[in-house]
Amino acid sequence: MKITHPTFKAFFQEILDTDLAMRQEYEKPDLAFEIAKMMIDARIIKGITQSELAKKAKTSQSSIARVESGSYLPSLSFLQNIAQAMNTYLKPPKFGFMENKTGSQYYEQEPYEAQGFGSRPPYNITFGSTSTETQKEWLANAEVTV
Repeated sequence: MKITHPTFKAFFQEILDTDLAMRQEYEKPDLAFEIAKMMIDARIIKGITQSELAKKAKTSQSSIARVESGSYLPSLSFLQNIAQAMNTYLKPPKFGFMENKTGSQYYEQEPYEAQGFGSRPPYNITFGSTSTETQKEWLANAEVTV
């Protein structure tokens, strides 16, 4: 039996619907592309050109273009420099399993062993409220139980 698809999109969608490994690989975020998109969007919102941003960040226009191409992964210090040049700040990245979670919610996600980390570590860390505390206060209020 020959299966035909009216469009490539329909064919590709069937592959994604039937091949879990392919779907997972396809849905993995491309970090360089996401950073490129973020930089382009931020620069457009600020209303500045690549050359103007490069001048403010004390770098070259070609460095900005290379990052915005999505084929180059810049360092965090480069991104921090760009953020400062745009009068803003850089938010720290997260690991995928930490998405939309804070504090002890990481452990509540699923059993520790199921996440591929082996047995649970022999310690537990709890944190106080971090809504109004500084990072140093937050670390000072961490409680470790062994």
